[in-house]
Amino acid sequence: MQRSVPIAFGADAVGELSYAHQAISCLCDGMVLLGDRNFATHKFFARVAATGSDFLIRAKTGRAAGAGHGRGSAWTPQ
Repeated sequence: MQRSVPIAFGADAVGELSYAHQAISCLCDGMVLLGDRNFATHKFFARVAATGSDFLIRAKTGRAAGAGHGRGSAWTPQ
């Protein structure tokens, strides 16, 4: 089954994290989300994890993260 994947884009005044939150509804079990350090927020982690998808997001050294929940959740500082 082919699945269409919507995209989110617009003015740079909105910010990429806001657009990423709009695209979370497209994630599902079996998908993997890769994100740069601007996406390393507890709220974003929780919303992505709730979709059943896996994710790998780079974070700044020394940044504290909330506890992981769900399968595959981990926090490994650099």
